[in-house]
Amino acid sequence: DEWKFDAAWQEMLNHATKKVMEAEHAKAESGREHQKRATLYNAAEQKVQMLEQKLRRNIIKSRPYFEEKAVCESSLAAQKQRINELQRAISAAKSQYAASLRQLEAISEEIHLRRKDKNTPKGPREPGVGAELVPSLPDEVPLNKLSVSVPNTPSHCGRDKDLDCRVDVDDTLSLGSVSRATSSVVSDSEDQEEVTVSSC
Repeated sequence: DEWKFDAAWQEMLNHATKKVMEAEHAKAESGREHQKRATLYNAAEQKVQMLEQKLRRNIIKSRPYFEEKAVCESSLAAQKQRINELQRAISAAKSQYAASLRQLEAISEEIHLRRKDKNTPKGPREPGVGAELVPSLPDEVPLNKLSVSVPNTPSHCGRDKDLDCRVDVDDTLSLGSVSRATSSVVSDSEDQEEVTVSSC
């Protein structure tokens, strides 16, 4: 058991030693990379200082431009954010508008159906305006049954004013359906039904 215990510790020690060696190697590699980057940075810093001294006047002249550019870029970023917010609001408003239109269409259709049901007559259809003034006419009226009074003339009835001449007509006149809404046709139909001329 003691021998097995020592072997386990030895295995753990070897593993830890390996990890330490790997860490030392990574540290040395990082140190070399840092030294390299530091050298490049120092060279760039020296070049910047040299250019700053050489172009001091140009830097002073162009400084307002870069300052204004920074302000404009910041304002542009804010405007872009505002535009995105407005676009989202517009999309939401369009969706709400479309939903409102659908609701209005449904309401309009419902109102139309209600008016249609309300205007539909429940009982038998009543005659139109003015129909009560139009007498009902038969389809066919035989004219031989119509009495036509003709004024007394010497050639027809002599001089007797009390005598009426009756004219029998054998032909029949087929009367079509007369429109109840036309007063002129009604008047003509009434004249054809019975024509009476007062005696002279």
